[in-house]
Amino acid sequence: MSSRDPMPRVEGPTPGLDGVASEGTLSVDGPSVDTTLPLAAPSPDAARSVGTRSMDEVRTDDAAISADAAYVQPVPSAGVTPVVSARGVHKAYMGGDGQPITVLDGVDLDVAPGEAVSVIGQSGSGKSTLLHVLGALDLPTAGEVRVSGKPLAGMDEEALARLRCGTTGFVFQFHHLLREFTALENVMMPQLIRGDAPRAATDRARELLAAVGLESRLHHKPSQLSGGEQQRVAVARALANRPLILLADEPSGNLDPQTGTRLHDLLFRVCRDEGAAMVLVTHDLALAARADRVLRLQEGHLVSAAESLRGLPA
Repeated sequence: MSSRDPMPRVEGPTPGLDGVASEGTLSVDGPSVDTTLPLAAPSPDAARSVGTRSMDEVRTDDAAISADAAYVQPVPSAGVTPVVSARGVHKAYMGGDGQPITVLDGVDLDVAPGEAVSVIGQSGSGKSTLLHVLGALDLPTAGEVRVSGKPLAGMDEEALARLRCGTTGFVFQFHHLLREFTALENVMMPQLIRGDAPRAATDRARELLAAVGLESRLHHKPSQLSGGEQQRVAVARALANRPLILLADEPSGNLDPQTGTRLHDLLFRVCRDEGAAMVLVTHDLALAARADRVLRLQEGHLVSAAESLRGLPA
Protein backbone atom coordinates (compact mmCIF):
# COMPACT_ATOMS: atom_id res chain seq x y z
CA MET A 1 0.00 0.00 0.00
CA SER A 2 1.43 3.39 -0.94
CA SER A 3 2.22 6.14 1.56
CA ARG A 4 -0.53 8.28 0.08
CA ASP A 5 -3.07 5.53 0.79
CA PRO A 6 -2.69 4.98 4.58
CA MET A 7 -3.72 1.72 6.16
CA PRO A 8 -7.35 1.69 7.34
CA ARG A 9 -7.56 1.48 11.10
CA VAL A 10 -10.32 0.48 13.47
CA GLU A 11 -11.15 3.02 16.16
CA GLY A 12 -13.29 2.21 19.16
CA PRO A 13 -13.71 -1.07 21.05
CA THR A 14 -11.32 -3.88 20.15
CA PRO A 15 -12.99 -6.59 18.06
CA GLY A 16 -14.07 -9.60 20.09
CA LEU A 17 -13.21 -13.22 19.45
CA ASP A 18 -15.69 -13.32 16.58
CA GLY A 19 -13.85 -10.45 14.95
CA VAL A 20 -16.45 -7.68 14.90
CA ALA A 21 -16.45 -4.57 17.05
CA SER A 22 -19.88 -3.75 18.38
CA GLU A 23 -19.17 -0.04 18.02
CA GLY A 24 -16.54 2.18 16.45
CA THR A 25 -15.54 3.69 13.16
CA LEU A 26 -13.02 3.11 10.42
CA SER A 27 -10.90 6.02 9.32
CA VAL A 28 -7.98 6.83 7.04
CA ASP A 29 -6.81 10.25 8.19
CA GLY A 30 -10.05 11.70 6.97
CA PRO A 31 -13.79 11.36 7.44
CA SER A 32 -14.90 8.57 9.74
CA VAL A 33 -17.03 5.80 8.31
CA ASP A 34 -19.66 3.83 10.21
CA THR A 35 -18.50 0.23 10.40
CA THR A 36 -22.03 -0.98 9.78
CA LEU A 37 -21.98 0.36 6.22
CA PRO A 38 -20.76 -2.85 4.57
CA LEU A 39 -23.54 -4.71 6.37
CA ALA A 40 -26.42 -2.40 5.48
CA ALA A 41 -29.02 -3.77 3.08
CA PRO A 42 -30.41 -1.81 0.16
CA SER A 43 -34.16 -1.39 -0.06
CA PRO A 44 -36.00 -4.61 -1.01
CA ASP A 45 -35.91 -5.48 -4.69
CA ALA A 46 -34.55 -2.08 -5.67
CA ALA A 47 -34.68 -1.23 -9.36
CA ARG A 48 -31.75 -2.86 -11.11
CA SER A 49 -29.49 -1.24 -13.68
CA VAL A 50 -29.85 -2.88 -17.07
CA GLY A 51 -26.69 -4.26 -18.64
CA THR A 52 -26.04 -4.48 -22.36
CA ARG A 53 -26.82 -7.80 -24.02
CA SER A 54 -25.95 -8.90 -27.54
CA MET A 55 -28.49 -10.64 -29.78
CA ASP A 56 -26.60 -13.93 -29.76
CA GLU A 57 -26.69 -14.21 -25.97
CA VAL A 58 -29.25 -16.51 -24.42
CA ARG A 59 -32.73 -15.05 -24.06
CA THR A 60 -33.33 -14.23 -20.41
CA ASP A 61 -36.79 -12.67 -20.28
CA ASP A 62 -39.09 -14.17 -17.68
CA ALA A 63 -41.78 -14.84 -20.28
CA ALA A 64 -39.55 -17.71 -21.40
CA ILE A 65 -39.90 -19.38 -18.02
CA SER A 66 -42.48 -22.13 -17.75
CA ALA A 67 -45.04 -21.79 -14.96
CA ASP A 68 -45.84 -25.46 -14.43
CA ALA A 69 -43.63 -26.60 -11.55
CA ALA A 70 -44.17 -28.25 -8.18
CA TYR A 71 -43.31 -26.51 -4.93
CA VAL A 72 -39.80 -27.32 -3.77
CA GLN A 73 -39.48 -29.73 -0.85
CA PRO A 74 -35.89 -29.44 0.43
CA VAL A 75 -34.33 -32.81 1.28
CA PRO A 76 -30.77 -32.42 2.63
CA SER A 77 -28.31 -35.21 2.00
CA ALA A 78 -28.13 -37.79 4.76
CA GLY A 79 -25.73 -36.71 7.50
CA VAL A 80 -25.08 -33.27 5.98
CA THR A 81 -26.15 -30.20 7.94
CA PRO A 82 -27.23 -27.44 5.54
CA VAL A 83 -25.10 -24.31 5.76
CA VAL A 84 -28.24 -22.23 5.46
CA SER A 85 -31.84 -23.39 5.69
CA ALA A 86 -35.27 -21.78 5.67
CA ARG A 87 -38.55 -23.30 6.86
CA GLY A 88 -41.93 -21.72 6.24
CA VAL A 89 -40.39 -18.27 5.75
CA HIS A 90 -42.85 -15.44 5.23
CA LYS A 91 -42.00 -11.79 4.65
CA ALA A 92 -44.55 -9.00 4.36
CA TYR A 93 -44.25 -5.21 4.15
CA MET A 94 -46.86 -2.59 4.87
CA GLY A 95 -48.06 -0.94 1.67
CA GLY A 96 -48.82 2.72 1.20
CA ASP A 97 -52.52 2.00 1.66
CA GLY A 98 -51.88 0.45 5.04
CA GLN A 99 -52.41 -3.10 3.75
CA PRO A 100 -49.68 -5.75 4.06
CA ILE A 101 -47.89 -6.84 0.89
CA THR A 102 -46.71 -10.45 1.07
CA VAL A 103 -43.40 -11.02 -0.71
CA LEU A 104 -42.37 -14.43 0.63
CA ASP A 105 -45.21 -16.83 1.41
CA GLY A 106 -43.83 -19.97 3.04
CA VAL A 107 -40.37 -20.48 1.52
CA ASP A 108 -38.51 -23.73 2.29
CA LEU A 109 -34.88 -24.11 1.27
CA ASP A 110 -31.74 -26.04 2.27
CA VAL A 111 -28.32 -25.29 0.79
CA ALA A 112 -25.52 -27.74 1.54
CA PRO A 113 -21.77 -27.05 1.73
CA GLY A 114 -20.34 -26.70 -1.77
CA GLU A 115 -23.79 -26.48 -3.38
CA ALA A 116 -24.84 -23.70 -5.75
CA VAL A 117 -28.52 -22.80 -6.04
CA SER A 118 -29.76 -20.24 -8.54
CA VAL A 119 -33.03 -18.36 -8.18
CA ILE A 120 -34.79 -16.82 -11.16
CA GLY A 121 -38.10 -15.03 -11.47
CA GLN A 122 -39.81 -11.83 -12.51
CA SER A 123 -38.53 -8.46 -11.34
CA GLY A 124 -40.19 -7.58 -8.06
CA SER A 125 -40.98 -11.20 -7.20
CA GLY A 126 -38.95 -11.04 -3.98
CA LYS A 127 -35.60 -12.54 -5.00
CA SER A 128 -33.53 -9.81 -3.33
CA THR A 129 -35.73 -9.99 -0.25
CA LEU A 130 -35.05 -13.73 -0.06
CA LEU A 131 -31.29 -13.09 -0.08
CA HIS A 132 -31.62 -10.45 2.64
CA VAL A 133 -33.55 -12.85 4.86
CA LEU A 134 -31.13 -15.75 4.26
CA GLY A 135 -28.20 -13.45 5.03
CA ALA A 136 -29.69 -12.02 8.25
CA LEU A 137 -29.91 -8.54 6.76
CA ASP A 138 -33.65 -8.70 7.31
CA LEU A 139 -35.76 -10.86 9.59
CA PRO A 140 -38.71 -12.93 8.38
CA THR A 141 -42.23 -11.99 9.39
CA ALA A 142 -42.76 -15.68 10.23
CA GLY A 143 -40.84 -18.91 9.82
CA GLU A 144 -37.28 -19.86 10.66
CA VAL A 145 -33.82 -19.35 9.16
CA ARG A 146 -30.84 -21.36 10.42
CA VAL A 147 -27.13 -20.98 9.68
CA SER A 148 -25.07 -24.13 10.29
CA GLY A 149 -28.00 -25.47 12.28
CA LYS A 150 -28.24 -22.43 14.56
CA PRO A 151 -31.53 -20.46 14.47
CA LEU A 152 -31.28 -16.71 13.89
CA ALA A 153 -34.43 -16.02 15.91
CA GLY A 154 -33.60 -14.38 19.21
CA MET A 155 -30.20 -13.03 18.17
CA ASP A 156 -29.67 -9.35 18.92
CA GLU A 157 -28.23 -6.91 16.35
CA GLU A 158 -24.67 -7.34 17.60
CA ALA A 159 -24.86 -11.12 17.31
CA LEU A 160 -26.38 -10.87 13.81
CA ALA A 161 -23.59 -8.48 12.75
CA ARG A 162 -20.96 -10.93 14.00
CA LEU A 163 -22.70 -13.74 12.14
CA ARG A 164 -22.80 -11.78 8.88
CA CYS A 165 -19.15 -10.78 9.09
CA GLY A 166 -17.97 -14.24 10.05
CA THR A 167 -20.03 -16.44 7.75
CA THR A 168 -21.59 -14.55 4.84
CA GLY A 169 -20.32 -12.85 1.70
CA PHE A 170 -22.76 -10.51 -0.06
CA VAL A 171 -22.63 -9.34 -3.68
CA PHE A 172 -25.25 -6.61 -4.05
CA GLN A 173 -26.58 -5.23 -7.32
CA PHE A 174 -25.29 -1.74 -6.57
CA HIS A 175 -21.80 -2.35 -5.13
CA HIS A 176 -22.13 -0.43 -1.82
CA LEU A 177 -18.41 0.31 -1.75
CA LEU A 178 -17.02 2.76 0.78
CA ARG A 179 -16.20 5.74 -1.42
CA GLU A 180 -13.54 7.21 0.86
CA PHE A 181 -11.37 4.13 0.48
CA THR A 182 -9.42 2.52 -2.35
CA ALA A 183 -10.29 -0.79 -3.97
CA LEU A 184 -7.61 -2.50 -1.87
CA GLU A 185 -8.91 -0.95 1.35
CA ASN A 186 -12.52 -1.88 0.54
CA VAL A 187 -11.53 -5.54 0.20
CA MET A 188 -9.42 -5.37 3.34
CA MET A 189 -12.24 -3.86 5.38
CA PRO A 190 -14.24 -7.01 6.29
CA GLN A 191 -11.02 -8.70 7.35
CA LEU A 192 -9.95 -5.81 9.57
CA ILE A 193 -13.42 -5.66 11.15
CA ARG A 194 -13.10 -9.38 11.90
CA GLY A 195 -9.75 -8.70 13.57
CA ASP A 196 -7.32 -10.05 10.96
CA ALA A 197 -3.75 -8.73 10.93
CA PRO A 198 -3.29 -5.84 8.45
CA ARG A 199 -0.56 -7.64 6.50
CA ALA A 200 -2.66 -10.77 6.06
CA ALA A 201 -5.65 -8.63 5.04
CA THR A 202 -3.53 -6.78 2.50
CA ASP A 203 -2.20 -10.01 0.97
CA ARG A 204 -5.67 -11.53 0.73
CA ALA A 205 -7.12 -8.36 -0.82
CA ARG A 206 -4.34 -8.21 -3.43
CA GLU A 207 -4.89 -11.87 -4.30
CA LEU A 208 -8.63 -11.42 -4.79
CA LEU A 209 -8.35 -8.20 -6.79
CA ALA A 210 -5.87 -9.92 -9.09
CA ALA A 211 -8.33 -12.81 -9.45
CA VAL A 212 -11.00 -10.39 -10.75
CA GLY A 213 -8.53 -8.64 -13.08
CA LEU A 214 -8.00 -5.45 -11.05
CA GLU A 215 -4.35 -5.78 -10.02
CA SER A 216 -3.68 -2.42 -11.72
CA ARG A 217 -6.50 -0.65 -9.86
CA LEU A 218 -5.53 -1.37 -6.26
CA HIS A 219 -5.22 2.27 -5.22
CA HIS A 220 -8.15 3.65 -7.19
CA LYS A 221 -11.19 4.87 -5.27
CA PRO A 222 -14.70 3.93 -6.46
CA SER A 223 -15.16 7.30 -8.20
CA GLN A 224 -12.13 6.43 -10.33
CA LEU A 225 -13.52 3.03 -11.36
CA SER A 226 -16.10 2.09 -13.95
CA GLY A 227 -19.36 0.45 -12.87
CA GLY A 228 -18.07 -2.94 -13.94
CA GLU A 229 -14.82 -2.45 -12.04
CA GLN A 230 -16.74 -1.45 -8.92
CA GLN A 231 -18.78 -4.62 -9.24
CA ARG A 232 -15.62 -6.69 -9.39
CA VAL A 233 -14.29 -4.99 -6.25
CA ALA A 234 -17.59 -5.85 -4.56
CA VAL A 235 -17.18 -9.52 -5.51
CA ALA A 236 -13.62 -9.55 -4.18
CA ARG A 237 -14.85 -7.98 -0.93
CA ALA A 238 -17.58 -10.63 -0.62
CA LEU A 239 -14.94 -13.37 -0.80
CA ALA A 240 -12.45 -11.71 1.55
CA ASN A 241 -13.43 -13.60 4.72
CA ARG A 242 -13.77 -16.98 2.99
CA PRO A 243 -17.52 -17.09 3.64
CA LEU A 244 -19.53 -20.19 4.44
CA ILE A 245 -22.48 -18.61 2.63
CA LEU A 246 -22.19 -16.64 -0.60
CA LEU A 247 -25.25 -14.59 -1.59
CA ALA A 248 -25.02 -12.97 -5.03
CA ASP A 249 -27.67 -10.64 -6.49
CA GLU A 250 -27.11 -10.22 -10.24
CA PRO A 251 -23.32 -10.34 -9.74
CA SER A 252 -22.42 -9.56 -13.34
CA GLY A 253 -25.17 -7.20 -14.49
CA ASN A 254 -22.69 -4.42 -15.35
CA LEU A 255 -20.05 -6.60 -17.00
CA ASP A 256 -19.24 -7.54 -20.58
CA PRO A 257 -19.72 -11.24 -21.41
CA GLN A 258 -16.01 -12.15 -21.22
CA THR A 259 -15.44 -10.47 -17.85
CA GLY A 260 -18.75 -11.81 -16.58
CA THR A 261 -17.75 -15.36 -17.42
CA ARG A 262 -14.44 -14.91 -15.60
CA LEU A 263 -16.31 -13.67 -12.56
CA HIS A 264 -18.80 -16.53 -12.68
CA ASP A 265 -15.93 -19.02 -12.88
CA LEU A 266 -14.43 -17.51 -9.72
CA LEU A 267 -17.72 -17.69 -7.79
CA PHE A 268 -18.35 -21.30 -8.72
CA ARG A 269 -14.73 -22.24 -7.99
CA VAL A 270 -15.02 -20.77 -4.49
CA CYS A 271 -18.27 -22.67 -4.02
CA ARG A 272 -16.76 -25.99 -5.11
CA ASP A 273 -13.22 -25.73 -3.74
CA GLU A 274 -13.89 -23.93 -0.45
CA GLY A 275 -17.24 -25.56 0.30
CA ALA A 276 -19.28 -22.37 0.36
CA ALA A 277 -23.05 -22.60 -0.01
CA MET A 278 -24.05 -20.20 -2.78
CA VAL A 279 -27.45 -18.72 -3.59
CA LEU A 280 -27.35 -16.77 -6.83
CA VAL A 281 -30.14 -14.50 -8.06
CA THR A 282 -30.10 -13.82 -11.79
CA HIS A 283 -32.18 -13.20 -14.90
CA ASP A 284 -29.49 -14.87 -17.03
CA LEU A 285 -30.69 -18.40 -17.72
CA ALA A 286 -27.30 -19.53 -19.02
CA LEU A 287 -25.70 -18.48 -15.72
CA ALA A 288 -28.54 -20.05 -13.74
CA ALA A 289 -28.01 -23.35 -15.55
CA ARG A 290 -24.50 -23.65 -14.10
CA ALA A 291 -25.91 -24.16 -10.59
CA ASP A 292 -26.65 -27.54 -9.02
CA ARG A 293 -30.30 -26.57 -8.65
CA VAL A 294 -32.38 -23.92 -10.38
CA LEU A 295 -35.43 -22.56 -8.57
CA ARG A 296 -37.92 -19.88 -9.46
CA LEU A 297 -39.61 -17.55 -7.02
CA GLN A 298 -43.27 -17.47 -7.99
CA GLU A 299 -46.06 -15.89 -5.96
CA GLY A 300 -43.95 -16.05 -2.83
CA HIS A 301 -42.98 -19.73 -3.22
CA LEU A 302 -39.85 -21.43 -4.53
CA VAL A 303 -40.61 -23.85 -7.35
CA SER A 304 -38.42 -25.98 -9.55
CA ALA A 305 -37.38 -24.30 -12.79
CA ALA A 306 -35.44 -27.16 -14.36
CA GLU A 307 -37.81 -27.37 -17.33
CA SER A 308 -37.01 -23.76 -18.21
CA LEU A 309 -33.34 -24.60 -18.77
CA ARG A 310 -33.69 -27.75 -20.84
CA GLY A 311 -31.30 -27.60 -23.77
CA LEU A 312 -29.10 -24.87 -22.30
CA PRO A 313 -25.42 -25.69 -21.68
CA ALA A 314 -24.66 -26.37 -18.01
